[in-house]
Amino acid sequence: MSVHIEYPSEGATYSRPEFGVYRYDRYPRGSVLAGQERRTFLASFETLAEARTAFPGADETDCCYKPPFLDHLKGDV
Repeated sequence: MSVHIEYPSEGATYSRPEFGVYRYDRYPRGSVLAGQERRTFLASFETLAEARTAFPGADETDCCYKPPFLDHLKGDV
């Protein structure tokens, strides 16, 4: 698990000019996305200083949203 401060804060349905904090880990066994990277929103801040204070030690990166990958579910139809 790791925590990242990202700018801008972006996801599948939003993009905001703020600093978003996200936790990265893996989807658990039993999920259709098992083993793939999971990104969970934790908080947002107007300034980088606020985000650093609230989440000391978090990595700072550009936005790195990636949509879920479902190709492994394709089968004969």
